[in-house]
Amino acid sequence: MVHHMKTLTLVLVSLLFNSFAKADCYSDETFDLRAKYPSIMNDIPIRNQGNYGYCYAYAASFIIDFYRKLNKTESHYFAIDPVAAAIMSTAQLAEFDVEGGEICDVVNGLTQRGYACTSSGRAQGNWHDLGSRHQPRLVEDVFMPFIQGEKKFQPVPEKAVDLKVRKTLKLSATQKFFLEKMDQFLAQFILDLQIRGIPRSAFPSDAKLLGFFQGVYLQNTWASFDADLSFLAIESTCKKSKVALPKMSCESIRHSYLIREVDEEIQKLKPVGINVCAGMFSNPKAIGVASGTALRNCAPHAVAVIGKRKYQNKCQYLIRNSWGSDDVWVNETSLKNNLFGVSKVN
Repeated sequence: MVHHMKTLTLVLVSLLFNSFAKADCYSDETFDLRAKYPSIMNDIPIRNQGNYGYCYAYAASFIIDFYRKLNKTESHYFAIDPVAAAIMSTAQLAEFDVEGGEICDVVNGLTQRGYACTSSGRAQGNWHDLGSRHQPRLVEDVFMPFIQGEKKFQPVPEKAVDLKVRKTLKLSATQKFFLEKMDQFLAQFILDLQIRGIPRSAFPSDAKLLGFFQGVYLQNTWASFDADLSFLAIESTCKKSKVALPKMSCESIRHSYLIREVDEEIQKLKPVGINVCAGMFSNPKAIGVASGTALRNCAPHAVAVIGKRKYQNKCQYLIRNSWGSDDVWVNETSLKNNLFGVSKVN
């Protein structure tokens, strides 16, 4: 009797496990946000991130725009700007770098800030790599040796950026040393702006930059320098083009049954953010995730799932990518082999 009970238990456990493990595509029902919300989905553009690592911000911007449209947060809809969203949320959460991040960082960061902005919120020029490829080098090469030195930092009057005024001030050797480094920084910074075609007028004055820098980064919070400095440049114009956000929160999930999380969201006809290995888009047989969520041969990429269907007896998921192409259907096996994170927005 005991033997039969053990056997029955094993069978039930096996059936239960297999019911979760198999694709939930037993019916021919299709879940497609484009069909359910055609006006909303048609208004949200499919955009191209180019060669920059802002995929997470593009996916998050799409999801946020979906809920903005769904909740009718404003009478006139303008899509939010993914680059500005990356800069604003990274600065808000004091993250290290705007290139490479999490979908939930953008959703939660913008929610904390209270607004997002449209593309008119960015000044002219190439903002994509303003900080991530140049400013950290400036911080590390110019300022970090000073910060890490034995000399204790002493605040410098903002008016000291004026060389004529500086001569009239009684400054310590430490302050003079700092101002020399600040001079180097400003010269290189202005050159970097010219290279990118970004007007110097987009930023605060030299004096305000000095006050900003010593007030924030000489307290050893310099890690988010690129995002904060970039945000200073877009802040005034962004506020003029800011748009309201619905109440939302985002949860990042990492475990071995992520496909279930995707199923739960998409069957509610909700967009869901995912982290995948980009190789699956060029090779359906690519395997980028091994033993749970451990990565191998993986170039991380963030996209949004907007649909699910049964096609030729296989389960497929509809992906909204940020490579400027049409939405693409991906087989469940390929998605499971490359899925290592889910971002659920509520």
